[in-house]
Amino acid sequence: MKTVLVISLIIYPLFFNLLGGAGLAAGAYNNYESAVIGQSSYHHFLVLGIMMILSSVIMTSATVLCFCKKNIPAVITETVGTLLCILVVLVLIKTASENGLSNEALKPYRDIYAERHLPTVIHTAALITLCLVQKFSGRDESSY
Repeated sequence: MKTVLVISLIIYPLFFNLLGGAGLAAGAYNNYESAVIGQSSYHHFLVLGIMMILSSVIMTSATVLCFCKKNIPAVITETVGTLLCILVVLVLIKTASENGLSNEALKPYRDIYAERHLPTVIHTAALITLCLVQKFSGRDESSY
C-alpha cells in the first residue's frame, strides 16, 4: 500500500496538481500581460493556481504525516488538500464549460481537467487505507 501511495503522490499531487497550478498561475500572468484577460480574471485564475499548488503541498504533507504514523492528522490534512483540489477543478470545469473552451483537437477542456485532476482521489483513498491499516493493525506503537 505504501508503494501505491508514493506512486499516486508522484503522479497526481506532485505532477498534475503542482504543475497544473503553476501553469494556471503562469497562464493567468501571460494572458494578463498580453491583454487577453482583464484584471479581475487575472486575479481569479491566479488565486485558483495558488490554491491548486497549495492543495499539492497539503497532500504531500499528509503523506509525510502518514509515514510518521500520525494517522488522524494525516487523514484530516489529506481531506483538506483533496477538497481544495476538487474545488479548484470544479471551478475550472465550470468556467471551461460556460465558455466552450477546447484544445486544438476540439476536446473540451472540462473533460481534460476532469481526466487530469479528479483521479487525485486515488491518492486520498490509498492514504486513508494505509492510515486505517496502521491504526487498527493491533501493534502497540506506544512501546517503541
